[in-house]
Parts: sequence; structure tokens; C-alpha cells
Amino acid sequence: MEKEVPERESPFATEPIGRLILKFAVPSVIALLVNSLYNIVDQIFIGWGVGNAVALVTVVSIVLAVVFLLFIDPILTLFGATDLLRSLALEYGFIIGLGLPFMMISAAINSMIRADGSPKYAMFSMIIGAVLNVILDPVFIFVFHMGVQGAAIATVIGQVASFVVSAVYLPWFKTVHPDAASFRLNGRTCGNILTFGLSSFITQFAITCDEGQPDHDCHSAGHRHRYPAHHRFQLRCQELQAGEKNPGNFPHRL
Repeated sequence: MEKEVPERESPFATEPIGRLILKFAVPSVIALLVNSLYNIVDQIFIGWGVGNAVALVTVVSIVLAVVFLLFIDPILTLFGATDLLRSLALEYGFIIGLGLPFMMISAAINSMIRADGSPKYAMFSMIIGAVLNVILDPVFIFVFHMGVQGAAIATVIGQVASFVVSAVYLPWFKTVHPDAASFRLNGRTCGNILTFGLSSFITQFAITCDEGQPDHDCHSAGHRHRYPAHHRFQLRCQELQAGEKNPGNFPHRL
């Protein structure tokens, strides 16, 4: 049970307003400034090697997709797939693996587009994929009765759409004009990209690991239960199957 702090002990009730502004506003401003450095770093990369960045993410994404598709079964075991879920996970994972390069490349180009001074275009490239996914999910799942395969296909189509919209922007960069030679990988440039991108990679990896950690749901007594990731996946598969039998009951956690 949460314990309330008495009002007299709260700094908002006792400290002068000027001191509170310095104490809370200044760190917030600094955090925003640090966050803006991400775009500055991206802009530097655009000037140094936008072609190398695109070529590098293309190579890495294809390699990861091939590795994932070749070793999908042990990877699913590593992530806790049970015998009950394995067939569904294989159906979904294989299709998602095929779309992995489109997702990675579009995400990389999207960051470059934003840093090039076109945040609205970057937003549009992401929105178009999300909208297509939302529209096609019920079509493939309930109209064509494709279950988890339909959900995966809708996701990949959205990723391909975002990739196409992002790729179209490449010849129209404002700050640089990449030519064929700029896409030839350079060891030093790739090293700089990997070095500066390491922090973002660690952040994204940590988020992924956190998603795989036990989930929390409340029961009637107000306490919280912890459910592993494979149990959440099983519940969602059951919801998909229920939705196929009764399309009126759209799964609430798709």
C-alpha cells in the first residue's frame, strides 16, 4: 500500500517558488537539450556518410534476417516458446523475419530524414505504415481468416510501405546529395557510426529485454501477478482464435 507524504514534508509546500523552479525546471531543460543532441549527431552523420549509414544498415539487417530465419526454432526456444505455442510462433516469426530488413532500414532512414530538417515527412513515413497495419490487421485476420499469419503479413506490409516512403526521400536530402560512391562502405566511417550509435542500441536493447520480462496484472485483491512473455503471447493467440470464431469480439490486446 502506498504511503502518503504529509503536506508539511513536501518540498512543494515548504520551499520558495524560485528555488523550486531552479530545482525542477533546470534539470528538465538540460534533459531536453541532451535529447536534442541525438538530432545533432544524426546531422553530423548525414554530412560525413549518409550513404555509408544506409549501406551499413542494409547489410546488417539482411544478415540478421538470414540468421533469424535459419535459427528461428532455437531462438524461439530461447525466448520461452512452449510446444503449444511453437507452431503459431513459427508462422508469425517467419513472416516477421522476412520483413526485418524493411523495418530496420526504414527506421534508420527515418532518423536521417528527421535530422535533415524534415520531421513532418519522417512522421508521415511512420504513420503510413501504422495506418496500413491497423487497416489490414482485421482484414487478414477476420475476413481472410489467416490468424497470426494475417497479423504478421499486415505488419510487414506496413513496414514495406514505410520503407518505400523513406527511401523515396534519399535523392531529396537538403544538406547533402549522396552519389553512388557515398554508398561504398568505409571502415573509419562505419566505425564512427557504430561508436555513436552504441548508446541508442543499448537503449533499444534494454527496452526489448524489458518487454520480455514478466508482465504485471492485478487480481481482485489488488495485488499484482507476474506473467512471463510466452504466457502473454499464448493469451494473445487465444484471443486471435476466439476472434476468428466471432469477429464481433475484436481482441483487445492486438
